[in-house]
Amino acid sequence: MGKVVARTLLGLACVVLCVLQSCVQVAADKTATNNGFFLWNGFDYEWLKEVPLLDATYGHRLGDFGSYLDKEDHTINDNGEWVGTAEANMIFTPGPDGDYANPMIAYTGAYSPYVKLGEPQEYKFPFTDNCTNTGYSDTLVAKSDFSIPISLDIPEDDNGNLYDQYDAILRGFRLIMTCDDAKQPNGTVCKNGDSIWPTKLNLDIASCDRVGFTQISCILDISVWRGVTPAGVPQDFNYAVDYTVHVYLSTIAANSSHANFMRSRDLVEMDGFIKNGPMSASDSVSSVTDINYNVGLVALSGFGFQLEVTNGIANKGRDVNSFVFNVADNQYEVEQTSNGKYNATARY
Repeated sequence: MGKVVARTLLGLACVVLCVLQSCVQVAADKTATNNGFFLWNGFDYEWLKEVPLLDATYGHRLGDFGSYLDKEDHTINDNGEWVGTAEANMIFTPGPDGDYANPMIAYTGAYSPYVKLGEPQEYKFPFTDNCTNTGYSDTLVAKSDFSIPISLDIPEDDNGNLYDQYDAILRGFRLIMTCDDAKQPNGTVCKNGDSIWPTKLNLDIASCDRVGFTQISCILDISVWRGVTPAGVPQDFNYAVDYTVHVYLSTIAANSSHANFMRSRDLVEMDGFIKNGPMSASDSVSSVTDINYNVGLVALSGFGFQLEVTNGIANKGRDVNSFVFNVADNQYEVEQTSNGKYNATARY
């Protein structure tokens, strides 16, 4: 059996928070529960059912999936320690087949009087794709791309003042998909479950600008592409699929006297065999400032992938064995330069 060769694009967008943190001030304020927050840092899903007699696990079409934090609560206990809790929501379904997994959600918990997260906001986008060709071919692909303007509120500090730095970050997502017989062409019906062979998935807060004093306006890019089975044989292809994308967002704000925000966007092209295992990429971002921001945190503003070629054919879909996007091995360093400034670098 020959190996299936693929070329893949991986994308990860981040907002790096460099914070001037003072443990003395945090410990002294035992009542400010609104100084605690969580950052969503991605997910790690992998199907674990083993193929008999082979050192491999099954791959499946991609069904409903999602990862997000909800129901945050922050308290200060009797010892003056911050205690934060949240509900982790993880969705990972294998289409018509059965399997099992140990899903993981990545997050960072932080407490700072200098950084404020806005109230979580949910945006819901329903749409239907369309690939109503009259005949099956191994190049069929349904492409859905959207650039959606959204508005988010900028939080105020405890004195009702606005911050001079702001950005928007992801707090998670849900992608729900269903197939409707009435939307299939030429008398065909939905085949074997509400699921797809993905070729491209992308969710990205592309840019944000301040609008007036209390809001920012951002562009949210969403892409869902799907193709036929990677085996290249006619089976179980649905010509129209309904989707609902739920995106969870927050603004994050601070004053430049206490924090500095840095944006990073990384796109990596990789060639390899499908069974090579996880593909990974690393990046770094640096900033020179007058202040020694001594704590660095990473929040996600986007992620995605695109399968460009499979065995020489564009737009073929893929069975999913594992699906992983998260911030790993985050490192933050600050060096003082010869002119007295500070060079902050985050690696992830």
